[in-house]
Formats: sequence, structure tokens, C-alpha cells
Amino acid sequence: MSAILVYVSFFWRGGTGSSMIQSPRFFFSATIAILVFAPPLFAQTSASQKVLTIQEGQTHFSIGLFSDLLLDPDKSLDISGVSGPPASGAFQPSGAETPNLGMIDSPVWVRFTVRNESRQSEWLLELAYPLMDDIQLFCPDPETCRSIRTGFAHPFSSRAVDYRNFLFPVTVAPGTQKTFYFRFYNNDRMEINLHLWDRQAFAKKDSEDLLISGIYYGCIGIMLLYNLFLFFSVRDRSFLYYVIYIGGFLSFMTTQQGLVYQYLIPHPLAWLNRNIPITIVIPIVGAVFFVRSLMNISAKQPVMNRALLFLVMPAPIIVALQFISYRYAIFYRYAIFAAVLLTVLTVIVIFFSAIVETIRSSRSAKFLLIAFTIFFCGVLTFTFKSMGILPANFITIYGIQIGSVIEIFLLSLSLGDRMNTLKAEKETAQAEVIEEIRRTDRLKDEFLSNISHELNTPLTSIIMLAEMLESGAYQGGEEKQAYRQLISDSFRLNEIVSQLLLVARIESQGIECKFTPIELDQFISDIISDVKNKFSDTEIRFTGAGVRLNADPVYLRIILLELLKNAVVFSPSPAQVTVEALQTDGMCSITVSDRGPGVPDVFLPRITEKFFRVESGLTYTVSGTGLGLYISNRLIKMMGGDLRHRNRAEGGFSATIRIKSEQHRGEGSE
Repeated sequence: MSAILVYVSFFWRGGTGSSMIQSPRFFFSATIAILVFAPPLFAQTSASQKVLTIQEGQTHFSIGLFSDLLLDPDKSLDISGVSGPPASGAFQPSGAETPNLGMIDSPVWVRFTVRNESRQSEWLLELAYPLMDDIQLFCPDPETCRSIRTGFAHPFSSRAVDYRNFLFPVTVAPGTQKTFYFRFYNNDRMEINLHLWDRQAFAKKDSEDLLISGIYYGCIGIMLLYNLFLFFSVRDRSFLYYVIYIGGFLSFMTTQQGLVYQYLIPHPLAWLNRNIPITIVIPIVGAVFFVRSLMNISAKQPVMNRALLFLVMPAPIIVALQFISYRYAIFYRYAIFAAVLLTVLTVIVIFFSAIVETIRSSRSAKFLLIAFTIFFCGVLTFTFKSMGILPANFITIYGIQIGSVIEIFLLSLSLGDRMNTLKAEKETAQAEVIEEIRRTDRLKDEFLSNISHELNTPLTSIIMLAEMLESGAYQGGEEKQAYRQLISDSFRLNEIVSQLLLVARIESQGIECKFTPIELDQFISDIISDVKNKFSDTEIRFTGAGVRLNADPVYLRIILLELLKNAVVFSPSPAQVTVEALQTDGMCSITVSDRGPGVPDVFLPRITEKFFRVESGLTYTVSGTGLGLYISNRLIKMMGGDLRHRNRAEGGFSATIRIKSEQHRGEGSE
């Protein structure tokens, strides 16, 4: 993102998109029109040429306002042609401190005259734009300077001075006047940023630049390595996207300032000479995925998420255009134009998303919005300085560097805030897990205590009754009563063991449902009879004749027995229970309702948990394992249905099972 905005500022300072896609003849015609009618770039034709006059004590000059420009659309002019008529009369005053013609496919000749009225004769000419492909310097007097040819497309050794920008030592003797000619040609933008320096002044300026550049790139490098280390530590992709973003921005800035060419790759390479689109694409892709991850755009803003993903789709096409441009130069201009357009659209979408999330009080979005706003202000400051709107000072000269450093630190703070948020969420989740483990342990302890009691009570009764029957302690009717109690306790013990075994089978997924058509009239009537035999003081009313469904009869019976048993034992005597069957929209529902005290609302979400029993006065008088509703809930889900429960408004509790009716049951089972 940062790299893109920087290039947009450079692109904006000169040239238009149309100049990149027209034929040379059309462009030449348009250029003539611009030369005649566009004062911001060129003044009206003037018979007199401005002369740069060096006074005693002056050490630095910007040559732009003292230079004349001449386009060579046919690429046929040489030094002899431009230094004499008629070409010499076709030069136009630049009218700008830093002439920028955008992306043109024509060489540009630059002419300026220097009059030296000081005692200093040795000077340095600097072209402060390291991406100029081909540069030729000519002086009509061969004794004052030699003809030099260099440029970004030439080996670094071709330069007169080993420096990231292009430096040319020249001599202008005191009291003399010299005219210099430059021929520039570039596949990138045509930015003519010429300066004349006193050697000592240039050395001072260079040392200041080195200090600032060292601090600047040191900050960026530290943040890159730091966030890369954090990525390997926490494995959060936001840090990886941020590293890609910083790395892409770093490659863009070092290329734009000529540092890559000076220190890393001093020999001309085709990919390096056309690598600007890649240095734009890398940070924009990193920025898009970083913003998506940082603000969780995919979940919070689905439309903006799709827009961002759509914007990065042309990135491979831009890279492909760049590689095609090795053979066809015009595709390089297409690639640049596409990258700049992609930049503008991406910036708009990201800013809009950040504003929306800031309004929603997202801390990450606030950091992001402030960071990008500060950097954008730095880009505008540098751009306005280059256009002559703002004066040149430390803030305007280094606006991009200042803005980008602040941006990078703020984005790092946003990642740090994200880490703190993730850490807090992790700690909260761990605390919840620990509490859940403790609660489960408590339930298990309660279950073990309860199940021990549930098992021990009938087992003790069985042993006692068996011993007394063996000893002959019971006679007559008492003996029959003892046998009945012995059988009842045996059934109770068998019921508890069966529940435990069924839970084990459910959790080991050892249950297979066998669906069978069931007529509910007789099926439920049989279950009601069994319940009434066990609980004599009970009234159970059934409604819903003619309902049919497909289910496993064994497991459906277990479910209904559990629901009916709960309804009876937790109802005041005499218990009044209703069973209602309905069939609507392909679903069959069976509701069991009672007139008991119901379940406290706080416990309603948990009554189907394993081992859970509602804490009330009845809990301690009614035996149970806390497994009945858990088993019912699991079994009905295995048959493709669900279990719902609620407290009735008129009093009491109701539980409803819902399952597909017979005609809507597909083949197979769940």
C-alpha cells in the first residue's frame, strides 16, 4: 500500500494515462499541443534563454527553471542537430523546477547554460532520479567535460561517480559561460530532476541523506524482522501478510532510490529494468490480505471482502504484462497504468472498510485508519513540494519517509493490540475450559455418589430380602410381599445397569438405528399401560390418533418411557400427564406434558447434559441417575430428530420430540 501511494504520487506529478497507450504520431501531436497550450509544463515560446548565474557563496541550484526541453519523437536527433539550427530554435522553456512528462516513448533533449561569476570552478551535476534508462551528457567544449553515456539500463561501472543517483563532474571556469546538453530516454516516467552542486555542499547533503536513510531503512528492517519472528512464534497469518507488505514496500523504495542497483545488482538485468510493476503488486497484495486478516473483513464485511479479493485478481496479469514488456515495451506502460489504477481502487476500498469498522468501535480499524491517513498525508506533502505548492524543508522533502515510518509503527502497534486481544481471548477460553473441566468433575463426583446410592439401595435390599427369605423370617403373606419387593429391586438394579451400558454404547457410537413404520396409537398406549402399572396413582391422557412415523421402535420406546417417567415422578400426586401426537409438514411431534413445578429457567439449557440433575427439593426424594434426558436427547438425534423442552405458561413442564413422518423418511438411516 505504501509503495503504491508513493508511485501514484510520482505518476500524478507528470504524464497521463492516455500518453501511455497512443501511437508515437498521436503522442507527438498531443505533445506539440501541450507545449503550446499547457503553461504548467512549458512556458510560451521565448526567444531568450534563461541563464543560470552562479554568484559567490552559492552552492546549490535547481536547474529545472533554467532549462529548455525538446522532444525527439523520431529518435533521429544527435548533438550536432540539436546544438544548431533549426532544432536549436525549437527548444521550449520547461517552466517547472522538476519537469515531469509522465510516460512517453520519445527521447527528451535538455539544454541549459551556466554563467560562473564565482571563484569556484569544479561542480557536480546531479540527476536525482535513479531510474532513467539512458542518459547522455554533451558539452560543445570538449576541454570542460567529456561526453558521458550512462543510465539505469547500463552497467553501474559506466557512471562517472559511484553513487545511487547520476553524478557528472563538470568544470565552469570563473568568468565563463557554458551550455550543457542532456539526452534522456526512459521506459518509465520522464522525470528530469537536475541539480548543480558545489562539491562540499553535495558531500554535506549526502552525509545527511545517508544518516536519514540509515535510520529510515533501519526502522523498516527492524520492524520486518521483528514481525517475521512474531509470525514464526505465534503462527498468526496477519504477521506474515504484514511482513509481505513491509518487504514489498522496502523493495519499492530501495529501487526508486537506486540503492538496489548500487549495492545489490550493479549489472543491468532485464527484470530489474522493468520491475516497478512487481514492486507495486507485492505490497498491494500484502496490504489487502493484511487488512482482511487484521479487521476480520471476511466475517464483518462480506461485500468489501469480495471487493478486495477481486482487486488482487489482476495482480498475476500485471506481472505477466511486465514479463511480456521485455520484448514489447508498450506492455510495460500497460502494466504501470494497471498497477496505478489497481492502487487507487484498493486504497478507496481499504479506507472505506476501515472507516466502517472504526464506526463500529474496532480498535484494529482505528490503528489502521490513522496509520494510512498519516502516510497519505506524507505522500501529499512530498507531492505538493514537488509541484512547488509547498516550500522545500525537512518535512516536505522527507514526507514519504516520515509518513511511512509512522505508518509502519502504528500498524505494528495494531498487531500488538491484536496479540493482546488474542491472548485475552485465549486466556478467557482457557478459563472457560478449566471451569468446564471442574464442573464436569463435580458432576462426575455427584454422579458417582448418586449412582453408588442408586446401586447400593436396591442391591442392599435384594441381599437382605434374600437372606431373610432363606432363613424363613417371612411367613404367609409377608413372604409374597418380600418376593414382590425383591423382584422390584432387581428390576430397578437392572434398569440402572442398562442405562449405564446404553450410555457407553452411545458414546462409543455402537448404536445402529433400524427404522420401522410405527402406528403411534397402539405403540403409545402400550407404553402408557406399562407406566401406569409401575405408578398406580397416575392419570395419563393420549390424543393424536392416526399418526404414523418411521423410527427405531426399541429406542423410541426408551425415549418415551424416560419422558413419561420424569413427568410422573416430578408431578404432585395424583400425577396428571398428557401425551399429544401431531403430524404437520412431514414432521411428527410427540409432546409429554405434566402439571408439576417445572424446571427453573437457569437450568433449562442444561437438563440434557450427562449426569445433570436439577437442584430442588424433589431431587433428594426422587431417585435417579441424571442420565434419562441425556439418553433421550442422544437417541432422538441419532434418528434424525430433536428434543425440545420448556416450562408451560399455565404451569408444569413439557418435552417434545420431533422426527420425520413415514412418507417423508428417505432411504437409509442416520
